[in-house]
Amino acid sequence: EGAWTAPDSEYTDAWIEFGSGDTVLGTVSATADGGGRFEAVVVGLKSATEYWLQGVVDTPDGQLRSLAATVVTGAVPTWLPDVELVVGDDEDLGARFLLTSLISVPSAVVIIDADGEYVWWYAVSETDPPITRAHLSRDSQSILFLSSYPYSLEDEDSTTRKLARLGLDGSALGTLLLEDIHHDFVELPDGTLGVLRRDSRSVADVQVTADEVFEIHPDLTTSLVWSMWDEPELD
Repeated sequence: EGAWTAPDSEYTDAWIEFGSGDTVLGTVSATADGGGRFEAVVVGLKSATEYWLQGVVDTPDGQLRSLAATVVTGAVPTWLPDVELVVGDDEDLGARFLLTSLISVPSAVVIIDADGEYVWWYAVSETDPPITRAHLSRDSQSILFLSSYPYSLEDEDSTTRKLARLGLDGSALGTLLLEDIHHDFVELPDGTLGVLRRDSRSVADVQVTADEVFEIHPDLTTSLVWSMWDEPELD
């Protein structure tokens, strides 16, 4: 994360420019706090590598640039598994990234670059359920992940299942604790979250588990939108 303060001036745009050596590798848009301070989060830098970052503000009188700051990124944790990159001969991955989850101990959300290298990671506690799904938010400003056992376990009643949101700087932005959620979720355009949930019922003295889809709205109200129990073959 980079932040800098610019002298009082009107501005039309602000960003962080970053690179390595004499090469500019990219820019990231910055936001202003109204008091002359600008901030941006740079994601996708390789581990254990030296980079420079420079704040830039566009004004009617020209660009204002901060002094360049030099940073060295952290090393990849030893608990992350090795990645093997396999690419077709005619396939160019360019600057693309893969955001995914690792069902490991500890379970984690990671971002892997086109070279097959970890460039971002966040692990939950070893006592938390594994992360079964992670998505970049629709506005690309945060990461959502679901931490929940994918299948029923005898001793899981005491285990918290959660749907959490992280800032790109790794900060916790909110957590929903929910019962019987599992596997997957989706974020809708209005910010509503659609989540899979188990619904167990007794059928002819046999406990049968089916799925339902329910929505969590931005005001935290919920609504059931579909249940497998409504399908004729389960009647």
